[in-house]
Amino acid sequence: MLAITSARLIVDATEQPIDHGVVVVNNGLIVETGPLDLLSKYPECEVIDCSNETVMPALVDSHSHPGFCGANRFGKDFGSIVVQSSLPPVLRNVRMFLNCLSDMRSGVTTIRSLGTIDDSDIELRDEIAVGNLFGPRLVASGIPIRPSHGTAAFLGKPADGPEEVRKAVRERVSKSADIIKIFATNIQGGSGDVAYRKGDLTDVPAYSFEELRIICEEAHEAGLTVAAHAIGGKALRWAMEAGVDSVEHVNLIEEQDIDIFLKTGCVLSDPNLYLFFDEHYGFRARSSWRELPEWWQEKVHVAENRTRKYQREAYLAGVPFALALDSGHGMIWREAVCMVNELGASTQDTLKALTTTGARLCGFHNLGTLVAGNIADIISVEGNPLEDIGCLANVGLVLKDGKRYDRMLDLMLEASAEFESL
Repeated sequence: MLAITSARLIVDATEQPIDHGVVVVNNGLIVETGPLDLLSKYPECEVIDCSNETVMPALVDSHSHPGFCGANRFGKDFGSIVVQSSLPPVLRNVRMFLNCLSDMRSGVTTIRSLGTIDDSDIELRDEIAVGNLFGPRLVASGIPIRPSHGTAAFLGKPADGPEEVRKAVRERVSKSADIIKIFATNIQGGSGDVAYRKGDLTDVPAYSFEELRIICEEAHEAGLTVAAHAIGGKALRWAMEAGVDSVEHVNLIEEQDIDIFLKTGCVLSDPNLYLFFDEHYGFRARSSWRELPEWWQEKVHVAENRTRKYQREAYLAGVPFALALDSGHGMIWREAVCMVNELGASTQDTLKALTTTGARLCGFHNLGTLVAGNIADIISVEGNPLEDIGCLANVGLVLKDGKRYDRMLDLMLEASAEFESL
């Protein structure tokens, strides 16, 4: 049995913290939370002293591509994800594992992986689950589904028309995917990075409403959820009305979309805030900003303005958000800072987006809060994130399933620094 003391204990992001609180853990589950004198009930407990820190639920990344590295804790530019997709499989898989460890060290113990080119995230999920490897809990889609003219030609498997998309979902089920990832918007002519970016950040529909409806029907019948890459336009609305569980990015959102969010209960996942608003790791800090013609910068400007205005209105209207880093790793706190600073979100709602909302999207109702009976995924941070969300940059303790990992992660990541800096 284990007890963790704190300066303040956040049991639930939406509730007041417990000053000098204690959380008691046994066999990987939360036993009880309460004030410091709770320790007297458990005299044989091993105590982890976080009495100068905030103790809180571990974080969830609702949309990750662990096999790619678009931004990372080293600040190194690894090149476009199109280029990275052509690396030898062994290098991609080593990087995927290290990306997951970097995420875990930043306090993320659950990741919704929404796309690898070879189902390697499903395989990694299984190896972690049985204990052959350690790392965050993965909810994995494997290869995404796209139309033959859809975006991300380097990543998704094409399927067109009602019968093909139905078959594609069934194939994903047969591969033991946890979730169906589709591309509802954006089309691509040609191959390579420039072709990919020309198709990016548009509201051009990729799938028809009927195709989206069949995908959702087939997935839900099999007990799987659906995540749709949907930047904006009518295909964003079609996706929500067809029954997807989350729409990803939504950077060309319009005012009329907000009512559909509220009507359907669809989650706005991975709003890509840091890409637009973080000057150190966003679009403007990347080589593509300097190398591509002005059409790319103009696209970013338009999407940035729409994101700031209408995602903010969506948040104020009560649309549920879940935060993520897409192909970024180890710095989800930057996305949280942008949600507070750019969307005007409260720190409580931002923590909720990083904990309970993300956990629900991953299918877990026993994660995201530290109530008795829940899985003991717990972190500590220096400072008080309810006052300064940037405190999430300073994660100390990391527990997953009641087992401590932060020390092991430090050793692994230190040893892997030479590889990561290549």
